Amino acid sequence: MARLSKLQIRLQKVLAKASDQQVKAWRKSVILREVLESLLMDENSVAICNVSKKDVSDVLGVNLAPRLANAPKEGINWLLSDAQKFQPTEAFVTHYRDLERFYNADSEPMTRAYLDAYLLEVLRKLRQNATESLKVYGELAVSCSANGKTLNGFGDWFIGYGEGGDSLLKNVALVGEAKDISVDISSEQALCQIFTYMLIIHRIRKEEGKVHAQVYGFITNRRRWIFLWVTDGGEVKRTKEFAEAVEQEDILANLAYIFSKAQQSSPSTTQSTSVESLAPTTQSESLSYDGIEIMCTRKILDQSMEEDDEEEEEEEGEE
Repeated sequence: MARLSKLQIRLQKVLAKASDQQVKAWRKSVILREVLESLLMDENSVAICNVSKKDVSDVLGVNLAPRLANAPKEGINWLLSDAQKFQPTEAFVTHYRDLERFYNADSEPMTRAYLDAYLLEVLRKLRQNATESLKVYGELAVSCSANGKTLNGFGDWFIGYGEGGDSLLKNVALVGEAKDISVDISSEQALCQIFTYMLIIHRIRKEEGKVHAQVYGFITNRRRWIFLWVTDGGEVKRTKEFAEAVEQEDILANLAYIFSKAQQSSPSTTQSTSVESLAPTTQSESLSYDGIEIMCTRKILDQSMEEDDEEEEEEEGEE
């Protein structure tokens, strides 16, 4: 299955928003007709910006339906209560104030401009304790094929390690998506898109044999934010919407939290790194057993090591 070009995917975005009348008008132009035909040539190639929950199920084998509902007991299954608030720097406050003063926020590029302020604030905060610096990459090509269907796309933000190239995706641990301020980030289309990028990265990390295949993510239209998590085992989780107007400190805290977790999933993480150190310590009740089980296993191992040491000491005493 051929991968769609970056231009084709962008044109598919335009095509998806066009009315039937507009498409008919475009077909009257020889050049535009050829472009449209090339986009519709492969019916089994789907641009991730237009992906549906059925496409996700067909290619990635994940049922997103439970996460697409906005009812707390259904769609929202991640409280993200471990995130700790911190005092924003004067640089962030000044930068943000100037954006409010000079920028018109009513477009996706402007959302990205605001997002830069948030990302830089968090990256500066984490830099002092980092053994290896996270890097932010934009519009990387992502593709996945299965069951005769291919998903293609260029995501907005990929955060990971390395210098780029074909091998970069395996070192990505965090994905971000920026939307126009008018877009409902809780819509099925928006959530399917960001989850698709995350699930593809998760699959790549798992196939590469990463100790921790988990991937974190966020989607924002600048006014509102949702944070997401694909666990090591492939379970998909999402938070409620956070409103920038009244929850800016929470947004910064949540970003810092998922960035710190991505930092711990670096290529230098060894097999000795415990799963519970990377997973949130307070999470939904249905997952709490993971941490308990691992802690018990560690205690058993530690106790067995102590017993071995005691036996060695007794043997030395007898000699």
